[in-house]
Amino acid sequence: NGKSTDVIDVAYFLDKVFSHQKAKGVSDKPQRMLYVEDSPFFQKLTVPFFESAGFVVEAMLNGEAALDYLKHHVSEVDIVVTDIEMPGISGFEFASIIKAHPEYSHLPVFGFSSRVHEVALENAKVSGIRGLFEKTNRAGLLDAIRAKNKQKLVVA
Repeated sequence: NGKSTDVIDVAYFLDKVFSHQKAKGVSDKPQRMLYVEDSPFFQKLTVPFFESAGFVVEAMLNGEAALDYLKHHVSEVDIVVTDIEMPGISGFEFASIIKAHPEYSHLPVFGFSSRVHEVALENAKVSGIRGLFEKTNRAGLLDAIRAKNKQKLVVA
């Protein structure tokens, strides 16, 4: 059709923006994130964003794989970010399982969705999700993760 498309290396620019704000825990080590996203496209967009902010990211394509990962590597996870609408178990179900499991219940869980609406917000509260964010608001999600807001559901 005679049109060209510019391709931008987003990770390069994110590293420039966030290089001074690395994600550090209490021991000053990078936080380890379990990221659950069924779309390889969104994984490829989002993982470099989190890595450029200083997180070590382990990405899974569904809740079942993430639960299996937790079974063997829970000590290697500091925070969980999950998509909400996924085949198999939803992000809400995944968060509920984490919160009900004695070995995983300490993990903060944040939701990441293409749609945030009133029913989703209620489901997030019930399932133990600390913050629910639209996928277009990665910076808001990152701010909430850093704050680890425990008192209320964060919405953006």
